[in-house]
Amino acid sequence: MKTSVKTALLAIVMAFGAVFTSSCGTPFPLGCLYTNVWTPGSIGSGKIEYNRRGYASCYSWLGWFAGGNASHNLAAKGGDISEITWTTWHIENYCGIFGRFTNVVYGFGEKADPTVRSVADFE
Repeated sequence: MKTSVKTALLAIVMAFGAVFTSSCGTPFPLGCLYTNVWTPGSIGSGKIEYNRRGYASCYSWLGWFAGGNASHNLAAKGGDISEITWTTWHIENYCGIFGRFTNVVYGFGEKADPTVRSVADFE
């Protein structure tokens, strides 16, 4: 085999290796072709009750470019929440081409509907 063919094959193998190992070491399970996972969040007061819900997301394209703000503060502000009671994370990934990480914050707000929901109402 010529050196240029060997070099091209090595580059292709390394590129595929980088793509297929790019999801290693994550705190949540990732599928190679599709991921749709809900995981528990990182904060909460112990109560699994809420009357407001807020969302904040960040995005990834091709696993090479990522951006956005999925902070607890932005999600709470978006849901008009003044007391965070619990959080969850929703992770979606489509063939490594597009990914979305959404931080979902549950809690209570001053202008909120007075109906208190519990974990049984979780969607």
